[in-house]
Amino acid sequence: MTSNTFDAQRGTAPDARPAHPTRPDPTRTADGYHHALRGRDPHRWRGLLALVILAATFAVTTFVSSVLAVQVGVAIGAVSEEQARSGRIPFGPLILLSTNLSLAALIPASFLIQRVLYGQPVRLLHSLAGGFRWRLVPRIVFVAVPVWIVYLVLSSVLDLPGSDYSGGVSIALLAVVLLTTPFQAAGEEYGFRGVVSRAVGAWFRSPRTALVVSTIVASVLFMGAHASTDLWLNAYYLLFGVGMALMTWRTGGLETAVAVHVVNNVLTLAVVALFDDGTAGTDRSSGTGSAFALVPIAAVAIVTAVVWFRTRTSAAERPSGGGAAAAG
Repeated sequence: MTSNTFDAQRGTAPDARPAHPTRPDPTRTADGYHHALRGRDPHRWRGLLALVILAATFAVTTFVSSVLAVQVGVAIGAVSEEQARSGRIPFGPLILLSTNLSLAALIPASFLIQRVLYGQPVRLLHSLAGGFRWRLVPRIVFVAVPVWIVYLVLSSVLDLPGSDYSGGVSIALLAVVLLTTPFQAAGEEYGFRGVVSRAVGAWFRSPRTALVVSTIVASVLFMGAHASTDLWLNAYYLLFGVGMALMTWRTGGLETAVAVHVVNNVLTLAVVALFDDGTAGTDRSSGTGSAFALVPIAAVAIVTAVVWFRTRTSAAERPSGGGAAAAG
């Protein structure tokens, strides 16, 4: 019996049943991943509280992990007392580890929001199919890795501003990249596309309006979270967020966006770890970027277009994941 048919046993129409204040309407899954948290009686305060929880999680974990990183750095001699007092800590494995752990903390925070605040099983945070579809990962990685390798090769050959390969970084930095950056990238996707986008989308009755507004809000916040003052870098972060949002919508889950984000961050930071002194790879001040940012923007556009093309013949946001299986 569908949600639109009369419930003969109870003698009432399904829409007449008392609304649960925290549980989204299960029929909303047909409207897409971005609209899955909209209930029969959605309260905007839930979305605002979700944003506050995410921001607080990041702030607290960043403070704690940063303090620990500095203390460990001083203890092992990687950070001087003067650097610790001034707050000018050189980029290195401990700083990267601190950043990665604070962003990875968004994953359990997103689980908490999904289960407690919205009353949904955590498995529905991964995708409308009710779980993380690992089969999608190698498919999109097969597409994304060559595209990002071309981008990184171009950046090294042209040696444009922001790509100083004059020095190396310790092997410890590369180890941190390989072991923790995947969780950092996944944390950003679960936080911004899994929680922020859907919390905002739940405020709107129209699935189309929800998609547009939630994509804009989540992408702008994603851009702002990178704290860059450079126009080109901000354009990249904004369009990267839009690309991830579109992939999530088309596939009905976070798997593809997580995989692409991991490929981007791991490969980029691996280059920084092996060929850079860390400054060029982390400086986001005004003037750091250039028109070369159009190259990684194009990389995101290409991968997004592939996902869009592969999901064009079926309902991309189908809860069963039928349309998503072809993604990547």
